[in-house]
Amino acid sequence: MSLLTRFIAANQRLSRATEDRLSPTFKRHIQTLYKYKAAELINRRPGQVVLDIGEGKECPFLPYLDVPAGT
Repeated sequence: MSLLTRFIAANQRLSRATEDRLSPTFKRHIQTLYKYKAAELINRRPGQVVLDIGEGKECPFLPYLDVPAGT
């Protein structure tokens, strides 16, 4: 098993364990909180490179990023 595969598996286990401890109200909104918080952190440092390793084919926080100046 590669290092990347082990990392992803460990991340998934940790995520499931964390979600199991959250209240139902928080779990329902965790994706909404994530997209706003991720955009907030990215917008603090324009021009940085962000690697989003996760599920899905879309970037949930992309619509909330500031448009770089001069584009």
